[in-house]
Amino acid sequence: MPNSHGSYRFTPCSDYRHAHRNRKQKYENFPNGRFFFHPPPDFLALAANNFCSAQNAAAPQKKVTYKDNLIDKKANVKNSQFAQPLFEFSGACAGCGETPYLKCITQLFGEQMMVANATGCSSIYGGSAPATPYCRNYRSGFGPAWANSLFEDNAEFGLGMATATRQMRDRVERIMKEGLACDCCSAEIKALFTEWIENRENTLKTKEIADKLIPLMEACGCDICKQLLELRHSLVKKSQWIFGGDGWG
Repeated sequence: MPNSHGSYRFTPCSDYRHAHRNRKQKYENFPNGRFFFHPPPDFLALAANNFCSAQNAAAPQKKVTYKDNLIDKKANVKNSQFAQPLFEFSGACAGCGETPYLKCITQLFGEQMMVANATGCSSIYGGSAPATPYCRNYRSGFGPAWANSLFEDNAEFGLGMATATRQMRDRVERIMKEGLACDCCSAEIKALFTEWIENRENTLKTKEIADKLIPLMEACGCDICKQLLELRHSLVKKSQWIFGGDGWG
């Protein structure tokens, strides 16, 4: 059916069904319920050209990025908004009061977060497979760890996650103490072991130590270092969270 859109045609579904009655296409499967869209022959080429033009126009914007490495994002609420949110485009209801809090929490605690999520609204917009609003930090490539629990047991579920993390980090400390007596580990590695043990509950400090320690342990290659490299994800202090759903609340 020609219309004012020139080469774009919209055919009523009833006519389209009649014209293609021998095909296994049903009226109720058309996405808009009334019309079937016929793009012009050069539609895809035009769309590709427009996409490339938009990419080229957006190239200078890549220089404008997040500023959490330049200011203290935890100093006040205003500063926190200069950090990258690791929760975005959730698909929650318009005006949802929960998601702004989640966004701000990810800006403050980022990829160190471990989330136990109760069943409810927060599990629907937080983990609608195959999509998820939780994303990766553009610098580190890591994002929050998230898991959903069934209704009333979310407190125990989160406690189990926290307990498991603490046990893994206790194991790291025990191996590091053994490493202090290791003949293969260098004095620099042993100094970092000691520093980590003294600051194991400090997220920023353990992140700084881990960045220095991992390359040194990879170069060393002794049994102590191999064991610690297997536990590298436990080197940095985690931030454990328990998110309730509307039912859990």
